[in-house]
Amino acid sequence: MIAPKPRARIIQLLLRILSNPYCFSRKDLAKHYGISTDQIKEDIEILKNVGIDVDQERKRPYHYAILPNRSFKELKYLQPLSEEDKGKISAALHRSGAASKEVNYILNKLESLYDFQRLGLRALRSARLDKIDALFAAKKDRKQVVLVNYRSNTSPMRNRVVEPFDIDVDLDTLQCYEPASEKPDKVQHFRLSRVERVITTETTWQFEYRHKRKKTDVFRIANNKQVRVHLRIRSQAYNYLSEQYPKSVSEISPSSQAACWEFESFVNAEFFGISNFIMANSDQVEILYPQALKDHITAKAQNLIRALCQLF
Repeated sequence: MIAPKPRARIIQLLLRILSNPYCFSRKDLAKHYGISTDQIKEDIEILKNVGIDVDQERKRPYHYAILPNRSFKELKYLQPLSEEDKGKISAALHRSGAASKEVNYILNKLESLYDFQRLGLRALRSARLDKIDALFAAKKDRKQVVLVNYRSNTSPMRNRVVEPFDIDVDLDTLQCYEPASEKPDKVQHFRLSRVERVITTETTWQFEYRHKRKKTDVFRIANNKQVRVHLRIRSQAYNYLSEQYPKSVSEISPSSQAACWEFESFVNAEFFGISNFIMANSDQVEILYPQALKDHITAKAQNLIRALCQLF
């Protein structure tokens, strides 16, 4: 792999860590960008020197994360990029000498950030920030927390005592180890928006060796078994997808066909989430790949028709 030029690489590095907190070590990043671990260390120092709070795990493999800057609270989080800002960033990226594919990838990420700020402001208002602050602090200090009055789809609202080890604000998800869970692995996948508030306890993590982060797709489904999908979508489906699942915007690009877009991403192999999206927008979505998804949707449609026929 040809290493990107320094300015482009540092922007890419920032976005990579920001999008995937506590997923990559210095060695992982060095391998990805085709440079030395010492160079990655220097890049991290540059980010720190310009005021970006880069955190590193205290134990091996020392994964990195970008911590939210609390100095301006919601003002900092809720200020969307203006069109002028985006134009300046785009021009700077094109001047950086990075490959056009990499530039487009970064611009898609920035567009995703812009849409997330614009569409999901409620997710980062004061009460929400307090929850996020508490969870990040508990993760850093390795403390158990109480998720007060968690609203589940399958059980009554109640308090949940957990060890939070993965927080994804963009996806509105939280992965935790819950000692009282009936699941065999006791790893739970929660929605941040369904937590009333967070209380940090004095109890340190007891089960860190069982904290197993699962891959989560843009539809917020946690499953390590994923497959690549490719859809062609029209305006109504684009609006639905980007508004309901803001992180999907970075996986969408303009199509060669007029008034269409292409959605390419890895999703859970059982097609939870994406199948509901397709069924709800059936006249707006064309499945290009894989055949397994086409078969899955066909079977769901046939089951729906049979169920409807039984009613009449």
